[in-house]
Amino acid sequence: MLDAPPKPVAVKEHQTAINGFIFWVLTWFGLGMFILWSTFDEQTLHYWQFTYYPDKYWALACPAIFCMLFYYGMTTYYLSHLQNTKPLTDALCITDGDARINAKTGLGALTEGSKSTSSSVPAISDIPVGVTSRVLFQPWK
Repeated sequence: MLDAPPKPVAVKEHQTAINGFIFWVLTWFGLGMFILWSTFDEQTLHYWQFTYYPDKYWALACPAIFCMLFYYGMTTYYLSHLQNTKPLTDALCITDGDARINAKTGLGALTEGSKSTSSSVPAISDIPVGVTSRVLFQPWK
């Protein structure tokens, strides 16, 4: 009886790994070129035959723009969640009979008097409205 031929290796997984490595190398190469361009003066760059490059203004402007975009994004993300939060009087905040409240598992530090030291992730269940209200609206000490 003949042995079964070996299973083919997934080419897509290897291609993804190769693409990731190439992107990693190009990222480090780009960072090195940015540091060299931003630190050396024009005479040194011309000596190395680099004559076509952006103005040095962009060496400070690009990182500043990226930092401001990051803070703008975080603020927008936070404010959009505040805007989309339903009030406690909304009908969507009412727990019905189909809710999966798992009292046996507990909610870790969210439940009252919990001294849970377990690092495991609890099973998927709905958080009771009382716990959510206490966490979101209690005055912080």
